[in-house]
Amino acid sequence: MPPIKSKEWDNGIRVAVLTLWDVGGSTAQEICEKYGMARRTFVAIRNKALARGWAPGQPVLIAHVENSPRSGRPRKERNGPVEGVGSQPSSPQGA
Repeated sequence: MPPIKSKEWDNGIRVAVLTLWDVGGSTAQEICEKYGMARRTFVAIRNKALARGWAPGQPVLIAHVENSPRSGRPRKERNGPVEGVGSQPSSPQGA
């Protein structure tokens, strides 16, 4: 079985992790053990929040921790009928 590529952490958990570290007095090691999070992930969450304007002692906003939009081609919207499927009634072959 291939290893899991990555785990998406919920924004609420990201906020909780930073709050525990800042206000709760928990160490990074305690937080990582509690949530089953790699230390590298904790550091990435903290650095992302700091880069987005959060400072220790201030409230953590969702804007500080949420994921950025990903690059790449947008997904196709399939609201209408798919071409070739059910678009024309079928006729008997011998007619």
